Formats: sequence, C-alpha cells, structure tokens
Amino acid sequence: MAVLSRFARLVSADLHAVIDRLEDPDALLRQALRDLREQVEQTRSLCAAGAREQQRLRDRQQRITARLEQLSGEVDSALQAERDELARHLLRERIGLERERDDGVARLQTLDRAQTADTQRLADQRERMTHLEARVDRLAPEETPTAQPSNDIGPTARVSDADVEVALIRAKQAGRSA
Repeated sequence: MAVLSRFARLVSADLHAVIDRLEDPDALLRQALRDLREQVEQTRSLCAAGAREQQRLRDRQQRITARLEQLSGEVDSALQAERDELARHLLRERIGLERERDDGVARLQTLDRAQTADTQRLADQRERMTHLEARVDRLAPEETPTAQPSNDIGPTARVSDADVEVALIRAKQAGRSA
C-alpha cells in the first residue's frame, strides 16, 4: 500500500512540474492584471450604484420629514375643529410615513456600512493593481520588435508603445497649431 501511495505522489509531482513548465509566468501575471482591472471596474460600479441609492434614500427621507411636519399641523387643526374622521385619516398617513422613515433610516445605515466596505475593497484592489502594474512594467514587453542598430548611429534604445503614442499625439497637436 505504501508503494502505491508513493507512486501516486510521484506521478502527481511530475504532473505539477509539467504544468509549471507549460505556464508562462509573464502571461499569467498579465492575465492577473487584466482580471484585477475588471474587478476594480466592477467594484467601482458597485460603489457608484450604492452612492446613488444612498442619495435617493436621503432625498426620500427629506420629503418624508417635510410631509410629517406638515401633517403635524394638519392633525392639530383637525382636532381643534373636532373633525375626528379627518384627524384619523391624517394620523393614518402620519403613522405610515413614520414607519417608512424608520425603515429608511435602517436601510441607510445598512447602505452606509456596505458603502464603507465597498470603498475599502476598491482602495485595496487599486493598491494591488498598482503593485501588479509595476511588476508587469518590469517584464519584457510583449511582442515588441527590437530595433536593429544602424551602422552609422549606434545601437537604438528600445522604444515602448506608450512612447510612440505620446510622440504621435504631440506631432498631431503640433500639426494643428501650425
């Protein structure tokens, strides 16, 4: 039994070694960065949606508070005029709005906690993304053709795609201003 167990571990170790050799660490790192960028965008969208929902609830709370103040005066007036049926109707509305206000307060507290957690998660993801981008920047450029040195000038330094893009933008801007 021990021989089979050792053989199984040996096969497993060999398979892991083969897979490790097949994986390109640079490609895996770039894929991890793409995945993290997608997560950051999803979390950013979640934070934005949460902020919109919080604002919507705050606006609703303000409208409820204003209506409750108005109802308070109307209930007093109905009671002074001994219009009990009207007072009942207004009190029913007031009770419903007070419940809605209390539910809204609880919902806002829940949203505030969720928003705080989402904002922290977004900050953590952005920090990880910054570190990962720095690691990817240190890698050899993907499929960047190496410049051939000219005989009379000397070796040409590698030029990144970003450098070319910046030069192109500057050239276009210079052409427009001329």
